[in-house]
Amino acid sequence: MMMMMMMIINCIPYKGVKNCADDWEYFDGSCYHFSTDTKNWIKSRDACVTIGGHLVIINSQQEMDFLKAKANHWIGLTDAKEEGKWRWVDNTPLTNLKLVKPKRYLPLFLLNTIHI
Repeated sequence: MMMMMMMIINCIPYKGVKNCADDWEYFDGSCYHFSTDTKNWIKSRDACVTIGGHLVIINSQQEMDFLKAKANHWIGLTDAKEEGKWRWVDNTPLTNLKLVKPKRYLPLFLLNTIHI
């Protein structure tokens, strides 16, 4: 059974801009798009790239709290390249295990990916 989730896209607006496009939501210097499309992680990642964004990379507890208040969605974290070596979609390693604890979400994995 393939798990499908809503996607979330995170794009950084131009410096000093506090407004986002109509279908995007502003939070703490970034614009977020919460799609109602149902896609798996790979298709969500690809859709994000197509519109100029990427699956969200969580940088703070405040951002995590903001995202948790939304519906289930994919985030840009995977260990698909090397089991147990978690990397964000920009290829940076997961360093703050206090923000995201992948093993806690083990039953929710699909293709070595994670959602919140």
